[in-house]
Amino acid sequence: MYQLISCAEKKRKNNIFVNKMGRSKIQDENEFDRRLRVQYLYESGINRCKNISDMTNIPLRTVQKTIKRIKEGKGVEREAGSGRPRILQANDRRRVHQIALRNKYMSATKISHKAAQLGSPKVCRNTILTILREQKMFKFVPKVVASLSERNFQKRVEWCLKYKDFDWTRVVFTDESNFLMYQYKQKVWAKKRPEKMVKKHPPSVGIWGGVCSLGT
Repeated sequence: MYQLISCAEKKRKNNIFVNKMGRSKIQDENEFDRRLRVQYLYESGINRCKNISDMTNIPLRTVQKTIKRIKEGKGVEREAGSGRPRILQANDRRRVHQIALRNKYMSATKISHKAAQLGSPKVCRNTILTILREQKMFKFVPKVVASLSERNFQKRVEWCLKYKDFDWTRVVFTDESNFLMYQYKQKVWAKKRPEKMVKKHPPSVGIWGGVCSLGT
């Protein structure tokens, strides 16, 4: 019991707060920070992996691997990866980002060609998409909104002011819409894009309705 209390005090001094269940709540903590916490507690005299895991809410396997690395003298720093280094350097990634900002309708393949023309290495479209996702850029279908001028806004405000005290209980608001049958827009999981047989000119249904103060 004394060991658990002393560890909680040590964690408090390191800006680690413990909740009512004795588990830590650390926000925005990466893998390196977790290994540092394990190292600190291990070097403070807590040798049992299970105790460290229970106190920090770090998976037991992570604690075991971290302590094993410490015993082998490797430390907790991440070793250099054995994978292929990035083809595009920082300036190349900035170039891709700028091309996408200036050409918002350009495809990833064309962005790759454009960047290659400007001196960057040639990469595939997936690499371009990954770089743009890292920059928080995604491709969307633009939301359709009404094209309104300043005069349109002014007229709408004038209309609202004119009828703000009108008795709307005597008014029925109506609208109509056309719905196409046999539309298929549901996404499915597949290794390649599947096909779905639909009619070339599907029938449609027109619906007209209204609403007033008494209901629909």
